[in-house]
Amino acid sequence: SYGTGGGGSAIAFTPEPDAAAAAAASGLAVPTVADLPAGTPAPKYAVVSGGVVTFTFSADLARAAAARAGGHLPALPAGLDGSTLSVSIAPAVVVSYGIDPATLLQGGGVPSGEAFVVVASRTPTVSSTGVTARQLEDYLLSVPGIPPGVASEIQALGDPAQTIPVPIPVDLATGSTVTINGARGLLIGDSTGLGSAVVWQHNGIVDAIAGTLTSNQVLSIARSTR
Repeated sequence: SYGTGGGGSAIAFTPEPDAAAAAAASGLAVPTVADLPAGTPAPKYAVVSGGVVTFTFSADLARAAAARAGGHLPALPAGLDGSTLSVSIAPAVVVSYGIDPATLLQGGGVPSGEAFVVVASRTPTVSSTGVTARQLEDYLLSVPGIPPGVASEIQALGDPAQTIPVPIPVDLATGSTVTINGARGLLIGDSTGLGSAVVWQHNGIVDAIAGTLTSNQVLSIARSTR
């Protein structure tokens, strides 16, 4: 309603025969897990290509959206109309245990039993033209049609160029802060084994582990990952 988006459609998923091939294709060190649950099958490897996703603000579209919401646009900061926000996503390496990652990424069913994936990627970067990412965010959150509750939640995230938002369905899971090998991380899940995940960042790399595991299991695996 407020501009046009682009990019993202060219992101591809490519299976690789082994860790060496995955490292060469991604440019990343492939994560290795020392503490695997008993009976864990041999890993499979894949690489998800990177890409750039963009959003270009349009004053005309935003003006029409504000009118539909029964209001008027606030005064536009200089340089805002036509300003483009770009999110650069680096390639990611995926190591999967007991699950075909291609099936999962294509919307396939969740496997039965213990299965999980280990993912590593360089930290995404955000840039903008015309105005800063913060100026664009502040303006969009002030226009008619944006629910106040949504605006306050987004503003609470902090600097949009420094924060990776991780949505958590509060009726299905909980989130808590944990420490993974000295780095601060986010644990998502419960103790039922239906599914848990942990995400952390260290030395410019974002790591994530997710699967049909309990919170304790996923933490143990994460802390043994190098």
